[in-house]
Amino acid sequence: MLEQARRLNPNSYRAPSEEGLVLIGPAQVYDLLAPRMVDLPQEQLRLLTLTTAIRSFSRHFVYQGILNSAPMRVADVFRLGLADNAAALILAHNHL
Repeated sequence: MLEQARRLNPNSYRAPSEEGLVLIGPAQVYDLLAPRMVDLPQEQLRLLTLTTAIRSFSRHFVYQGILNSAPMRVADVFRLGLADNAAALILAHNHL
């Protein structure tokens, strides 16, 4: 349906964009990540790297664990943040 609407008037529909998204609190982080993580069969650890303006500019999948744990190396988390030149990091994982 959206594709048909786009063909009729290509300027009338824009896909939702996360570019420039400002993360003010935990509820916004939850709203951003929950749709991708809430029903996973295994635990996962994900990382958001943020700019100084608290705008999310990168998301990383860090680890997928087993049924009830997600072992990780802290060095891997910081390595991703340093590679992005991040001002702040947010770690998220799902609970089973």
